[in-house]
Amino acid sequence: LSFLKNLLSVLNDRGLSLPPLATLQKCIRNNPLQGKKIFLAGTSILKSTAPAIVNMCQEKGVQVISEFSKGDFIKHFRETSNDMFKQASSEDILVLSFLGNYLLRKDNVINAACCHLVNPTIPCDSTMSTLVIDVGRIIRTLSSAFPGKIYLLGPLERHLVSCCDHPDHRIRGPNDEDVDMSLYTKAFSTFIHASPGIVQERVRYIHPQEIYFRDFDSSFLADGVHLTYEATNRLASFIFNLLSSRKKFKMPTITNDDFLTHLVKYGVIDAGDDDIASSDPIDDGDTPMTAPIDDAILLAEAK
Repeated sequence: LSFLKNLLSVLNDRGLSLPPLATLQKCIRNNPLQGKKIFLAGTSILKSTAPAIVNMCQEKGVQVISEFSKGDFIKHFRETSNDMFKQASSEDILVLSFLGNYLLRKDNVINAACCHLVNPTIPCDSTMSTLVIDVGRIIRTLSSAFPGKIYLLGPLERHLVSCCDHPDHRIRGPNDEDVDMSLYTKAFSTFIHASPGIVQERVRYIHPQEIYFRDFDSSFLADGVHLTYEATNRLASFIFNLLSSRKKFKMPTITNDDFLTHLVKYGVIDAGDDDIASSDPIDDGDTPMTAPIDDAILLAEAK
């Protein structure tokens, strides 16, 4: 293809009738990715990764179509149409990355050289039940609009070291215990993966360990949250390679545990009081739900 491109360039000023380069590209088909598309949707980390993905895709004739939003992506998604998927085919992929912003509840975020959270805590059972319902709705909506494979990225680890000594910036568990953020992020990810209504048909869930081979640490984070240049490039390469991946993904064993019970079993938090979930405050706009997650989903769908 490079040879023909140079040949056409040389012959272009000789008055010959030459075929368009795009036509030759389609005819040669020496690039199986030519003409495919990668759709990206998510928050700031994926947005920062997009330029590296675009560079890789341009070399292979792959188009990148994206939709990003800061903060509450679920709210943004409700207000966004699916028109971007009208040109999608079954050979294309959609990569979603937004779960990291729901890892912790906080009163405020102070962005500086290091990202500071004000009063960060682990979400309660009802908040997580609502999150599972919302993510399930997003997946079902996208599955009906997008014909290709959908990859949901689990949250990348963040806040692996303390931002400062301010007591209001300490990440707390429901029993006021310290939280190992690496272990907690893995537990959060396994809970979402195993929750009913998330992984289905053409939807695959990606754990961060699959991207970084279990060597992810605080040196991969520029400000405690966002990725360094090297980590960004590794994520970009992983996403680009999904377009040609033939990997078979294991279906999860569905859990019926509530979130805090799952964290206790995972060793993230202490068992504490039996009524800890009901005493935990609920986010504004969340409806209290004390049933197991699958019952909550059935209740939401009945409405």
